[in-house]
Amino acid sequence: FNGNSFIACYQWQVNNDEYTWKISKTHSNGTELRTFFVTGIMASAEVRVRKNNSVYVLKRSYPYGQNPEYTVYRLNSNFDILTQRTITFPGDYAIINLNAFEIDNSGNVYAAGDGQYPQGAGYSPASFVIKMDKNLTIKWTKMDVGETSFTRLHIDRNGTVLVLQDHHSFYPNIKLKKIHQNGNYTHTITIQTDPER
Repeated sequence: FNGNSFIACYQWQVNNDEYTWKISKTHSNGTELRTFFVTGIMASAEVRVRKNNSVYVLKRSYPYGQNPEYTVYRLNSNFDILTQRTITFPGDYAIINLNAFEIDNSGNVYAAGDGQYPQGAGYSPASFVIKMDKNLTIKWTKMDVGETSFTRLHIDRNGTVLVLQDHHSFYPNIKLKKIHQNGNYTHTITIQTDPER
């Protein structure tokens, strides 16, 4: 995290189906300096840090009979909550999987995953990428309708987003989508892989 401390994230407690995760800031000598806890139904947590600055925590929670819930917290170096956002989309879009969670050098936060819109008696699949600024205000979203499965993200030093699409509908190939920092697609390439993949 800085020259003399590190951040750790680990499961702290399980009480029936309620999982608690602990995020700790610890001095390099082993002394715990700060803690932050998140709890949810069958929850998991991930952490991303900006050196000497903010800590971003993604909590995934899976309440029974409901859609999963995905909440991002921005903490300062003392682990005070600066802001938080539950990731949702309009139009009854249900997020099924939030597969990727990243930050860039400017503190922008990115998430990508898959979900579905209700359509008649069924559902229409759609994958998404969302970009938020350091205060978790949405800057842009991209939604691709169809069975695409956005599985990984990479953000380069210029803010260009690379999205990996890997879905059984185009097995064994994968696709790489390039998104300009303003949210516009630039191009997509198909990468052929080993047929036995």
